[in-house]
Amino acid sequence: MGNRLIGRLPKVGIRPVIDGRERGVRESLEEQCMAMAKNAAKLIEDNLRFASGEGISCIIADTTIGGVAEAARRNGRIIVIETDADLTLPLRPNAIKRCLTNLVENAVRYGNHVDITARRNGESVEVVIEDDGPGIPRESQEEVFKPFFRLDDSRNPNYAGAGLGLAIARDIARGHGGDILLDKSSTGGLRATLWLPI
Repeated sequence: MGNRLIGRLPKVGIRPVIDGRERGVRESLEEQCMAMAKNAAKLIEDNLRFASGEGISCIIADTTIGGVAEAARRNGRIIVIETDADLTLPLRPNAIKRCLTNLVENAVRYGNHVDITARRNGESVEVVIEDDGPGIPRESQEEVFKPFFRLDDSRNPNYAGAGLGLAIARDIARGHGGDILLDKSSTGGLRATLWLPI
């Protein structure tokens, strides 16, 4: 029955719409794949240099955090940054940029106001990202680091992610000898603390 009805639909009026949508989806996927391939190539290059003992100096405060925050501001979010003047570390810059981007994107996805602070704390640097969103229940704060794990869509019904952002961010942090910890922010949202050894 269903097949017979579809076969009688006017082809002239239906196919251009379907073709246009298919073409748009295909082009979008191709662009995303190209961007992912370029980013992966940069990360591999950084990893090889880092593994060989060639540390890459990265000014985490001005260059990396500033660039990530500016991209979020263009989406209409309020981003406040407070950092120490000189936080230069031997890092893989493309990897750390991806790590911070994932954390900031997670914050602006669920909150409207984001505070980013970067401080030296003894023999480590801590980057704290706080938002005013709904937060993550304490019992799920470790679960969200598992690949493909996603919380209830009610946190942001307009977003359907793959559940990889935080997993990738923590993997990068631990690859540098650091880690990412989650807690409740002072505004009731989420606090993500990235710490990296100096």
